[in-house]
Amino acid sequence: MKNSYKKLLIFLVIAIATACSKSHPPVEPAPTTVTPPVTPPTTPPTSPPTTNPPTTPPTDPPTTPPVTGARLVPVKIESTEQTLTLKYLGNTALLTSIEESKNATKANISYNVNNELMQYSALLKNQTLYSLDYFRDANQRIYNVSKYTHLGKVSTPGGNYTLGYNDLNQIITLVSYTNKNILINTKTLGYDAAGNRTSITTFGSAEKSTFTFDQKNGIFKHVSFAQLISLEFEHQLLNSLVNNVLTMTGSPAQNNYSCTYEYQTDDFPTKVTITEAGVNTVFYITYKTL
Repeated sequence: MKNSYKKLLIFLVIAIATACSKSHPPVEPAPTTVTPPVTPPTTPPTSPPTTNPPTTPPTDPPTTPPVTGARLVPVKIESTEQTLTLKYLGNTALLTSIEESKNATKANISYNVNNELMQYSALLKNQTLYSLDYFRDANQRIYNVSKYTHLGKVSTPGGNYTLGYNDLNQIITLVSYTNKNILINTKTLGYDAAGNRTSITTFGSAEKSTFTFDQKNGIFKHVSFAQLISLEFEHQLLNSLVNNVLTMTGSPAQNNYSCTYEYQTDDFPTKVTITEAGVNTVFYITYKTL
């Protein structure tokens, strides 16, 4: 009897277990989701700040740096017999005096507050011989020059001359009058394409001067009002306004001369030999840079 109960009990346990397995199907394991590794965003490396290269790479300076486009003005023109000393208003191209040693002649030049040419005085052994006053037209060009002669402290009118210009502001006529406004003479001035004054002709007279030039920088190229000053102060080299005078021929023939030059690197002459009446005179030229 006891065995029957045991068998019945075992049978019930098996039946219950079987029923439970049918009502609850086996749970499948959840699918495994594989998360791909996260790759950090790629950030380009930050470049260190760059310095722009200099516009002109540094180079070793030449042993003797060339001088180009220099604005030079003469301060001394000297030979064994004669010296011209030129002085300027500060560091400008305004010439204030020219002193010549051989004949003790001198020119003093003054300007107004606008640095325009105002007066020129010619001296001999520190005594004023004559002076000029300059007057301008509506275009600010000097058209009339009044002359006064001096004797001690007394000055008297000494006539005047008028100037005519072309479209390039080059003086092309110079008409001289006495202090009573009587015509003395009329001069015409000619120029080449470079602006060199190539001729001065006196109307109604055989008097004429003709000039030739080199193609280098003229000694007085950068001197202000040199065109006007050269009409008064007489020296061969004052004709070197744009380029340098090579020859002057004319009448009277005894005034003819020729020049040969030696130049420095910026094409300004530093040595000139003037040949006149068969005699050679060597001048050395010293400049200052503006």
